Amino acid sequence: MKKTQDVFERHMRAVDTLNASNVAEDYSDDALFSTPEKTYRGKSEILEFYTGFLPNFEGFQFHTVKQETNGKVVYFVWNGKKTH
Repeated sequence: MKKTQDVFERHMRAVDTLNASNVAEDYSDDALFSTPEKTYRGKSEILEFYTGFLPNFEGFQFHTVKQETNGKVVYFVWNGKKTH
């Protein structure tokens, strides 16, 4: 079984590609993904979120504010700024 932190690190590498399909591979069909605005349920809703979200971050530099791992849940707070 993979450790939650290992999955999260792989996920962050996928996010760096800005490819929604790569990112969605980290989620199961019954996964939940929560943002301040909405909770997305299942791989297809999560893929739809990332398809719209990731293109906005071309040329951004990200900074981790806080990360906690509890069991299979990762809580992650970040910010970023456009570099070009």
